[in-house]
Amino acid sequence: MHKYNRQDKRALHTGSKAWRSIRAAVLAEQPLCAMCEVQGLVTAATQVDHLNNDPQDDRRENLAGTCASCHSIKTGQERNGGTFVMKGCDVDGWPYGRV
Repeated sequence: MHKYNRQDKRALHTGSKAWRSIRAAVLAEQPLCAMCEVQGLVTAATQVDHLNNDPQDDRRENLAGTCASCHSIKTGQERNGGTFVMKGCDVDGWPYGRV
């Protein structure tokens, strides 16, 4: 039986020079977590998320800087068949919608 390796699904291995370059460019262009910004929070982006959940799709428009917390929540919910739902309310007290 083949052991699961998340790198097998990626277009570029996360340790490769090509991915490290793409990651650095995304974080330089978007230094704040995109998901936290929607909630009015200022959090440093430390990870890069594939917006369409396809690790083969490394086009810039499919990549967003995120904090570790938001990235983990989104990935966990997607793996469990759900969508990423932001928790909390905006400045007017309305609940956040889906991202």
